[in-house]
Amino acid sequence: MEISPIAAVDQLIHEGKAYYFCSNACSEAFEAEPAKYIRVHRQHGIRSE
Repeated sequence: MEISPIAAVDQLIHEGKAYYFCSNACSEAFEAEPAKYIRVHRQHGIRSE
């Protein structure tokens, strides 16, 4: 899922890249295990800014 910065509920910076989230629960899950989600996103062509 791609979330625009304007529509994002939360934002995290990981390794110098901004990641935007639709909910606090999603950002907390990412923060707990970022490698798990980055790997999945790369498989689906989702990019960070």
